[in-house]
Amino acid sequence: MNETVYALQKMSDKDEYHLFICSITSKGSILEKRSICNKIDYNENHVVLSYLREDLARQKCANGGRAICHKCVTHLYK
Repeated sequence: MNETVYALQKMSDKDEYHLFICSITSKGSILEKRSICNKIDYNENHVVLSYLREDLARQKCANGGRAICHKCVTHLYK
């Protein structure tokens, strides 16, 4: 059984947030090393929220407004 969840990370030098995809499998979790938009690399020191289901990721991104990368958010609605 595979499940896709998301991590929300703040860009270290800007007030901008990006999403990362994480796949949960029976063998553990596999986190993508690049954000959905390919703009930044994953850095666990800058993660704000992790292991968000898609519905919760949409909600958190909606509440974040313009600070959330629009390319990353678009992925949640495909």
